[in-house]
Amino acid sequence: MIPDAGQISAALAGAFRLLRFDASGFRFFDVSMDGFWRSFFAAVVILPGYILLVSLRLEDAELANSFLRIAAVEGIGYVIGWAAFPLVMAHLSNAFGCAEKYPGYIVAYNWFAAPQVTVLLAVAVLREAGLFPEAMQTGLSLGAVLYLMAVQWFIARRALDVHPAVALGAVALDMTISLFLSAITAAMLASPGV
Repeated sequence: MIPDAGQISAALAGAFRLLRFDASGFRFFDVSMDGFWRSFFAAVVILPGYILLVSLRLEDAELANSFLRIAAVEGIGYVIGWAAFPLVMAHLSNAFGCAEKYPGYIVAYNWFAAPQVTVLLAVAVLREAGLFPEAMQTGLSLGAVLYLMAVQWFIARRALDVHPAVALGAVALDMTISLFLSAITAAMLASPGV
């Protein structure tokens, strides 16, 4: 199910409102089961930004010599990343008694990837430009990650209508899965036999 331009535009408008902790952003999402499945199209929408993020963190020589290998490993990691957290949360939402809210949460979570990549890309470009001292660049990166985690907490808290600690657990789980996948991807790229 591919969303049309109007559905994509509405979802992105909602997602960027959430970036400002504006709960009205939730009204822009289609939280039906069709909307749930269409929200995974956000992976296609943000793919160019993701590719740019990956290319910014790699050296030019590394990209030139290992382009196909990097594309394969990062591509597999990307697909797994889009599936892993929603699958785990499907089971946990039953355990926490919020299964009926799960589809709407994943819709918001998926579309929020667009403003999230936008923020991370802006920080990466600033870092690449070298406009600030290293310590300030590190602080900016850390601040951006903490800010995005706070928005993710807000999304989980509001969309799932759960206790703040449960929302924090969802954010921690998402971060854990992301770090785990990043570590595996990095290990695969570093291994000469892969």
